[in-house]
Amino acid sequence: MNKEHRHLRLYVVTGTSNSIRAEQNLMSALAHIGEPAKAIQPEIIDVLVGSGKATGDGVIVTPTLIGVSGAWRQIILGDLSDKKRLLLFLHSLLSA
Repeated sequence: MNKEHRHLRLYVVTGTSNSIRAEQNLMSALAHIGEPAKAIQPEIIDVLVGSGKATGDGVIVTPTLIGVSGAWRQIILGDLSDKKRLLLFLHSLLSA
């Protein structure tokens, strides 16, 4: 699939401890994947600033990570501290 159709969005409330950890965990996981992860650039969205996108994606809690590739769509809630689950999520997005 063309990478232009892949979206990776992390919805946060900037400055909260869970949101800071989620962003750090996401960046760490993307660095761990390396070169293939360059096909997806995460969009970090503060729900207090970008509430329209959050509403459109159905986000009601933060942090929320949403990956979309065509018909494939998955969501992870929380600080993304489950590294195995996060890596599986990212690999699935890359192969969708």
